[in-house]
Amino acid sequence: MRGRAAALLLPLLVAAPASAMHLRTSISVAAFSKDGTSVLLKITEDGPEGGSSTVWTVTDGSGASKAFGLTNDLSDGASAHEHIGAADCKATAGALAKRLAAYGFDGVTIKPEACDKDRGAVVTLSSPDRGEKAKVSVKARRVLVETRGARGDVGEKREDVELDAIASKSGKLVVVLAGPHDDRWIFAVARAKDGKLEPVQIDIQ
Repeated sequence: MRGRAAALLLPLLVAAPASAMHLRTSISVAAFSKDGTSVLLKITEDGPEGGSSTVWTVTDGSGASKAFGLTNDLSDGASAHEHIGAADCKATAGALAKRLAAYGFDGVTIKPEACDKDRGAVVTLSSPDRGEKAKVSVKARRVLVETRGARGDVGEKREDVELDAIASKSGKLVVVLAGPHDDRWIFAVARAKDGKLEPVQIDIQ
């Protein structure tokens, strides 16, 4: 899957840099679940005409992924305005809270009432498990990642980009990001099984 989706559609798998559509994307690992098998990602896109969008995504080791768009005021050149109404924001925030609880996340607080005045305060992080750096190496264009107790080939490096791998502290799940800090995309998500890392195909719901 290549190319950038619009903010609410979410580019989760191997994707081209956001510059292809003049969007700059910042992706960060916000938290891992307590058992280290699921990850909460924060994805923010800034548009060339102003405005931005933020999507929070919960992805597990099976590849199941759910996107929760809480704000989007990307502009097409006219004055920026929020495209997601307060009621929809609150409903989405409630669904995100349930998802996080079901997957066992700590240190993440959801405040649906913040949809009325401050979208940036809907999700707050208080010492969650942000994981740890994993070792990344490239041999004959193959990307090799090593975490605690697991290692494996997670894909082919086709472009001259920076790679950064963040694994849960248990080493059960790893997220590999590509590109500079202010324009990143997901290179791979892999799970540990019997000492090996296996890339998973993301199924966006």
